[in-house]
Formats: sequence, structure tokens, C-alpha cells
Amino acid sequence: MDLDYVLLASVIITVGSFFLTVVTGTGLVRQVAGRRRAVRVPGVVVDVRTRDSGTARAGRRPTTYAPVLAFRTTDGREVQTESRVASNPPVAEAGQRVRVAYDPRDPAEAYVDTARGAGVVAYAAGFAIALFVLVIAASALLARLS
Repeated sequence: MDLDYVLLASVIITVGSFFLTVVTGTGLVRQVAGRRRAVRVPGVVVDVRTRDSGTARAGRRPTTYAPVLAFRTTDGREVQTESRVASNPPVAEAGQRVRVAYDPRDPAEAYVDTARGAGVVAYAAGFAIALFVLVIAASALLARLS
């Protein structure tokens, strides 16, 4: 293999990994900040909707499940909204009473108040994987340059 090609590939992988780490890290920070400002109230899951997500593998698309939440805001408004976060397996089942966290500026932006329900686990996992790939790629690039 041509050394210039290997070096170029190493640079591309390292830069791509860096940006992926920044994106997932920023998403994780936003999720955590959103959880801090969220208002928490009791609610109920009235339905669970399926979402097709990601790229089809072996002829099937991965399915995720988004709870439809019904709750009353602290100022008395009744809200019913589909959670902004979907997961597999579902974070809650229809009929289940849950604690709902919502954005006080936009109560339709709500989710089941757990780390998984807020999407923090997914961002944290993505960040950890991206950081791992970045460290490996940067180490390989530095080894090639020295």
C-alpha cells in the first residue's frame, strides 16, 4: 500500500473521529442541560408509537418506540405529546404512570424522566465510542508520522 494513501486515510479518520466526538459531546451536554431546566410532573403513557430508524440491515429497518405522554403542566394545561426520544426496548408501556420532564418554554418537548428516556444514555454511548475511535486513530496517525 502506498504510504501517502495510508497517511491520508489516517488523517481523514482522525479528523472525522474528532468531529464525531465534538458532535456527540455537544449533544450530551445539551441533553444534560435540558434535563436541568426541565419541569417534572406526573403523567401517563397513553400509547407507544413505533418509528423506523437507521439503515436497513438484513432487509429490516431497526424499530424504536416513542411513548405518547399525557400530563398537566404546572400552570394547569393538559398536554398530550409524543416523546422526542425513542428507544428499543421501549422506555415505558401504554397505561404506565411515569414522571414526565418537559421544557417549560415548549411543553410539547417532553420525555419520560429517566436517563434512558431523556436520550442521555444514547449520547453518552455515542460519545464514548467516538472518543475511543479518536484516541486509536490519533495514536495510529502519530505513530505513522514519527
